Amino acid sequence: MSRIEFSVYELATGRIVSAMSVYGEDERDANVPPDHGWVAGFHDPLRFYVGQEGVTSYPPSPAPHMTFDYASEQWVDMRGASEMTAAREAAMRALNGYVARKRNPIITDLPGQDMIYLRKEEEGRRYLDLPVEPETLEQFPLIAAEVGITAPTAYQLAMIWVQLGSLCVVIAAQLEQLRMSISAQIQSASTFAEIDALVEMIGTLP
Repeated sequence: MSRIEFSVYELATGRIVSAMSVYGEDERDANVPPDHGWVAGFHDPLRFYVGQEGVTSYPPSPAPHMTFDYASEQWVDMRGASEMTAAREAAMRALNGYVARKRNPIITDLPGQDMIYLRKEEEGRRYLDLPVEPETLEQFPLIAAEVGITAPTAYQLAMIWVQLGSLCVVIAAQLEQLRMSISAQIQSASTFAEIDALVEMIGTLP
């Protein structure tokens, strides 16, 4: 008796669940569970399914998280609300990481350093607003601590701090506008494709 090669599939979906070789039709029929059908031939369940046109090859999956929908015979995104939340959080991490990398060259990443920069700028402005240079730096402790290191005179140091403060405001405004704009798009995105596109765009920012 010759062997019969066949594949078993789910009648409801068309998903091939097994492929085997047996002797005779009786043995074949005994290996087909309820709510299942069979097609002739040995078909790899990972590569084929039974669609409207018969045994069909799965099309390439566009992404690892996609699920094959047997009704439409297409790959679809079946992730739910919790996965959407996680995708948004990952996109925000990518955005915040980009902003941090752009800020780091102009702002030393130390606890409280941003407050010190603000105090330096404020002190520098107070110094430059004086009608004449003071005899002592008693009222300007930050200038007194740094003069001779960053700049040789208190006036030059105050000028540097004020100019750096103005530069930081310009850069901060540009980055904040970008951060808020993309953040709003991430939060309003209604599909995973939109979020994925935003993450890809963040990765290409200069």
